[in-house]
Amino acid sequence: MIDIINKRVLDNPDKILIKYKNQNISYLSMNAMIDNASTFINNHKTDKYIGIQIHNKLKLLITILAANKLNLIPIIYPLYPNIADYIKTTKIPINLTDNDIELNNKSSHFNAKTNYQKKTKTQFVVFTSGTSGQPKACEISYENIEDSLKMWNNIIKFNLNDIYLNHMPLTHISGLSIFYRALYYNFIMELDNFNNMNFLQKIQNNSFNIVSMVPTMIEKIKSINPSLKSLKNLKAIIIGGSKINKEIQDIIFKSNIPAYISYGMTETSSGIAGYWGNKSQETLYKPHNNVNIYVDKSKIVVQSKAVMKKYFNGKKTNQIFTTSDVGEINNNQLYLHNRIDDIIQSGGESVSIEYVKNYIESYSEVKKCIIKIVPNNEWGNIMHAYIKFNTIIEDNMLLKKLKLDLPKHMIPKKIITL
Repeated sequence: MIDIINKRVLDNPDKILIKYKNQNISYLSMNAMIDNASTFINNHKTDKYIGIQIHNKLKLLITILAANKLNLIPIIYPLYPNIADYIKTTKIPINLTDNDIELNNKSSHFNAKTNYQKKTKTQFVVFTSGTSGQPKACEISYENIEDSLKMWNNIIKFNLNDIYLNHMPLTHISGLSIFYRALYYNFIMELDNFNNMNFLQKIQNNSFNIVSMVPTMIEKIKSINPSLKSLKNLKAIIIGGSKINKEIQDIIFKSNIPAYISYGMTETSSGIAGYWGNKSQETLYKPHNNVNIYVDKSKIVVQSKAVMKKYFNGKKTNQIFTTSDVGEINNNQLYLHNRIDDIIQSGGESVSIEYVKNYIESYSEVKKCIIKIVPNNEWGNIMHAYIKFNTIIEDNMLLKKLKLDLPKHMIPKKIITL
């Protein structure tokens, strides 16, 4: 990816790549920031992997690319209060935070040194919820990224005039993949945080023409724009993370909203199958180019160059990944049934029920915790926790502790005392 940036600087240095907080970041400016960050990182160089936890979205991208320039592999830690469990997975500490990286775009010279690496080399490590309760770290290679980019281009047909609104978290494959699409196909990405009012204002101003969303975001937009017709003039809305409910699907179809419903996961470097919701009311996913999906003992198996290299400290996948999703294939189309593990999708995030249960039971006040999964239109699924306490505690005391210790999507929406 560094070589692509170098080429863009030589070809058209002032072309804008990123819009962020009223700033327009050109390729030349981006390259200078990467150079300056890599100089700092080089002075604090680690062995092979480097742990990063950075809130500022632009700083995070700069740090990832600067690490790659030094042939380091960034481990991208999420911005969660329970970060210790993620570090336990890799045993790599957090080496860089926001305070370590300056967005300095001043450079005395352009360094066009090539950064050729094998396509199979790991570019970064991101996390997903593990079926055993603990988070799992996924190693994503350049080959994985490039194959994913190409299959998405076949679906969306990117062009130089596209502006892709990215309000997905950059600690997830969903947000990172959007950046790599913009870089690879040379269009603009706008970084932002999701707000339904702000989103609709951007549509009115024609600020973007492509966006990725999770169903929870669609529900929040629908709360102030029930018909969703404001989305109709966009080039594409990519919806993933969890299933959309039938009401939203019907609105998309009847209003001819260009929504592409995607199926994929961190282990497959983003979506690897999908369908246009404005062309079909059936929830049948068609595999993307060069993706083979089949069923083995009821479980969905994905074979593709987009399949991650491996789990951290795990065996190589050899481009085959057996999911925990149950489904069937008919006429080369995938129908999803359910999952066989304890992972649910809530607000576009994967949540391990076992992890949440064990975390709650680790509190001294708790004797036993039972998690019940409840379908919800906005979140997809939510958790209700039934708790048997060892001692009498104040109402909402447990909820207050959980809000300090866990990210929002891992906290049960309701706590019931047994």
